[in-house]
Amino acid sequence: MRRKIEQFFYELENENDMTLNRVLSWGFFFSDDNVNLLKKAKKLLASNDFSKIEVFYDNGTYHLCLEEITKHDIESLCQRCNNFKKFAKELKIEHFNGFDVEEPCLG
Repeated sequence: MRRKIEQFFYELENENDMTLNRVLSWGFFFSDDNVNLLKKAKKLLASNDFSKIEVFYDNGTYHLCLEEITKHDIESLCQRCNNFKKFAKELKIEHFNGFDVEEPCLG
């Protein structure tokens, strides 16, 4: 996972000219055919400081999406992803699908 995150940072900063060393909107994604597992995860994660937590159905499967407005570096993002992978395994959620990043909505 660390190499993938290092590559992600390198590409965004060097090829897409995006500065990641600042507060951004980070999305994290899980998927499973069992909506109840994702609803349980949503409930467990609700006490954290996520700006958005939603479960939705798309293309034949259920998804849990979390949004976090914060500053991540390679180390903190690796730690966050590893924690989410462990969380998914503990709850028997089929997939932790990873993350993305974008400019935060200021409206």
